[in-house]
Amino acid sequence: MNAALSNGPGASRGSHWVMDFCDCRCEAHLLSLAQALQGPCLAACRHAGMQVVGERFHQFMPEGVTGTVLLAESHLAIHTWPESRFVALDVYVCDFSSNNRHKGMALVEAMTGLLRPAHPHVHELSRGSVRIGRQVSAPLQQGPSMVDVCRTVGLHQAIHPVRDLCP
Repeated sequence: MNAALSNGPGASRGSHWVMDFCDCRCEAHLLSLAQALQGPCLAACRHAGMQVVGERFHQFMPEGVTGTVLLAESHLAIHTWPESRFVALDVYVCDFSSNNRHKGMALVEAMTGLLRPAHPHVHELSRGSVRIGRQVSAPLQQGPSMVDVCRTVGLHQAIHPVRDLCP
């Protein structure tokens, strides 16, 4: 990202999607095997009109995958929990020389179609839409953990972050 950013106050620097896909109904091997997931992820990026500049997929044992596709426009990151049929995804596209939001949206749609979540949770953020050098909010402060919150409201059983996120 060594080029000039979009001009003007409030101009977006990019779009960022953070997704939790619960109860994915795709073929099981896509969630379990890195070599099965890598090709469809690369194809989805190219189909969305993005330029792949690198990739790395890691196989967990006995199953599960974490992978990253580096794009000229930015990145796709994916993490699977096959035992829960859960996938966490992250798509970011920069708006350096042109607005790439449509490409990011196409990639989000392609990944949704590939993984077929029964319960997709998709959050879109506009990134960098503040003036550089101007702090617009207080620094983040660490809040209570999920375990602390659950204890406070009387949930004393063991907490499984992925299982408890999805319905």
